[in-house]
Amino acid sequence: FSVVVMDFASLYPSIIKVRNLSYETVRCPHDECKNNKIPETTHWVCTKRNGMTAMLIGSLRDLRVNYYKSLSKNPSFSEEQRQQYTVVSQALKVILNASYGVMGADIFPLYYLPAAEATTATGRYIILETIKKCEEVLVTNGLRTQIIVDCSHANSNKDYKKQEMVLKDCLTQISKGNKSIVGFMIESNLDEGSQKIPEDLSQLKYGVSITDPCVGWDTTEKMLVQIQKTLKTITRK
Repeated sequence: FSVVVMDFASLYPSIIKVRNLSYETVRCPHDECKNNKIPETTHWVCTKRNGMTAMLIGSLRDLRVNYYKSLSKNPSFSEEQRQQYTVVSQALKVILNASYGVMGADIFPLYYLPAAEATTATGRYIILETIKKCEEVLVTNGLRTQIIVDCSHANSNKDYKKQEMVLKDCLTQISKGNKSIVGFMIESNLDEGSQKIPEDLSQLKYGVSITDPCVGWDTTEKMLVQIQKTLKTITRK
């Protein structure tokens, strides 16, 4: 099979860094910055100063991706050393993911919905533009334009609950005439979330993932119905 996988390296932290998204830069007071808009929103981003959040998250993102992650896979180190670097890399990953999520959490002291909306809107825009780029590459190389979208992992910022949002965006594209999206990958199980494998295996919860977090069956059924309704409408047309 001729299969090509396109993935993002820390998509949402990278968006925060590159688009300069921060508490003081999203919807800044400068009139001249209002042309620097975030796609499909009413928000804009400052072009006059670097945001503190963007610099901090960007630095931590680069430190994880360019330093600790590569060290964790370096064969010249012992297994113990690689494991230590893996722990640091995973810790940074948790911090980076949380830093984005709390922007949209109203219980967080530094809650700022415009910054959260700017981040997710940019993410959706990038995913859809990537699909278009995939189509161009496939056509250029004489291959069928058949694309399967992963609703989990980087596309959902590794938040399994956001898989519905990714699916909805893709279904919108299909309803608008996109014919290259032929399937979706959804992390699903009987019950939502995930669990670690305990020493006492009798403590394992039936129907809960032991690897990546998943949506439960109720959400899975809801997503399948969304797909069916969209495809049924297109078929009727």
